[in-house]
Amino acid sequence: ERVIAALPARVAVPDYAALLAREPEKHLEPEPGISALCAGARRQAVADTLRELARLPKVVAIGEIGFDFYWDASGRDTQREHFERQLILARELDLPVIIHSRDAAQETYDLLAKYRPRGVVHCYSGSAEMAQEILKLGMYIGFTGVVTFKNAKKAVKAAAAVPLDRLLIETDCPYMAPEPTRGVRCDSSMLVHTGGKLAEIKGVDLQDLFDRTRQNACELFGIEL
Repeated sequence: ERVIAALPARVAVPDYAALLAREPEKHLEPEPGISALCAGARRQAVADTLRELARLPKVVAIGEIGFDFYWDASGRDTQREHFERQLILARELDLPVIIHSRDAAQETYDLLAKYRPRGVVHCYSGSAEMAQEILKLGMYIGFTGVVTFKNAKKAVKAAAAVPLDRLLIETDCPYMAPEPTRGVRCDSSMLVHTGGKLAEIKGVDLQDLFDRTRQNACELFGIEL
């Protein structure tokens, strides 16, 4: 409870943080990753705690949730089970979702099409064609510093396909620092570089891009800045 009470602003609470926020001494383990929190009898405990935390007034979204087939630490069936549970919870509580999708574009799209949540596919790494399909579902799409990388032709093409009123900009801190700061810990001070590249791609002024993405974030998460 002290973890939640200390939050300085309204936030999105991920499922794997749910038990840690409530009983950290019972659920911290030496193994890396979060697969231990998804095993056996703990699954229902995670779901129940997530539901409780998601009702707190500071919570504006459920996330990150989704598929990661690159690491695939907990198995695809387990990932799908938890992803579906959280999509259902978000719909029940009328909260947007923050989607993580790595090496799982079609599988992610299939569940988004099934449940039709509000939300954003963050740190987007898919194709421009898939971006267009996701946009048809009413989702936002977020881009990180990757769009500034020299070999980021796929990300640039995808960003070009996303209209300004569905675009979000993010750090994915501590990763994905943009050029010319690539390789260091990313933070919000570097958004000027990511934003600059996105403004170039979209053919708009940098301030106009920041104003529009700020408005998009406020509309999606129901916040005022």
